[in-house]
Amino acid sequence: MILTPSKAVKYLGIWLDTKLTFAEHVQKVKQKVERTTTASPMPNIGGPRASKRRLLSSVIHSLILYTAHVWSTVTKNQKIIRKLASLNRKINIRITSAYRTVSTEGVVVTAGVPPIELMLQERWEKNSGLDARTAKENLMMSWEYK
Repeated sequence: MILTPSKAVKYLGIWLDTKLTFAEHVQKVKQKVERTTTASPMPNIGGPRASKRRLLSSVIHSLILYTAHVWSTVTKNQKIIRKLASLNRKINIRITSAYRTVSTEGVVVTAGVPPIELMLQERWEKNSGLDARTAKENLMMSWEYK
């Protein structure tokens, strides 16, 4: 068996890079989410009902937020936040059957899905020992004031 050096390694579902920036992890998750979203084509007009679109959304958000309690500490990195926000925007557009030209704020409100950075914060709070109900209340309050 020949081992070759690499810049990142996958361990228990998390891509770890040499500087622990988790940029590689976010990039791999982004690719996986894009494959998942395009695997089930949904036309904007007359496609599946909103409930089926919400199901796809919850599956995709589960992919994004998997192991978030480990890597979400680096979410102060604006490049990573922008990548995740871009993914969240695409998901919300698919949920609402909106056109690409809709504003991000408009599609977030219409879809009823909080911004990804707030969902990361909620996941972090849950895994830090805060009960799920309080974490959800904090999420909703943060979203309301945003």
